[in-house]
Amino acid sequence: MTCIVGIKEGDKIVLGGDSFGGSGYHFQKLSDPKVFMSEVNCAGEESEYLVMGGCGSIRMLQLLKYSLSIPKFDPDMDINEWMVEVFAESCRALFKERGLTQLHHEQEESFAGTFLIGFRGSLFTLQDDFAVFGWSGDEHATGAGEEYALGSLFSTKDKLKSAKARIKIALDAAAEFSPMVVPPHAFVSTAGEAGWLK
Repeated sequence: MTCIVGIKEGDKIVLGGDSFGGSGYHFQKLSDPKVFMSEVNCAGEESEYLVMGGCGSIRMLQLLKYSLSIPKFDPDMDINEWMVEVFAESCRALFKERGLTQLHHEQEESFAGTFLIGFRGSLFTLQDDFAVFGWSGDEHATGAGEEYALGSLFSTKDKLKSAKARIKIALDAAAEFSPMVVPPHAFVSTAGEAGWLK
């Protein structure tokens, strides 16, 4: 379900997401955007925004948006290490505490979903087994419309400069071909911007 798209634009990350809520048999448009921002305390520096958007469990998104207490980021720490050892573990603890995780193969904890994260000019995906993937390129997507969105992003890479315009086209392409992606599309950025893509 869903499609979340992220693009690095200069020093900021912009995420966009659709409004699908439902199953393969029924859907309605959600009123609460699936992309959102959280403030992160950066030790010794000004706070920064971390942006997230996810697909799968709506409960997962609600916990990330309203209940996750994001740990302080140490600018001297490698960002990949922080995402794996600090951020992902905070998500695991929250999901376990709130009953969102399940045992997979009787030993590995997992949850129903995946989400895209933008922080400090980098894009990451947190998978359903709490593995963190950092992406080397300037854009990525996840969800039911992922392949359509990635194809669109590739085709607009050298033609459009605006991240929001490229994300809108990518989400429109996903909505055209996937029954589990529907407008309207919302966006957020690590610069503190948020709204609907028009």
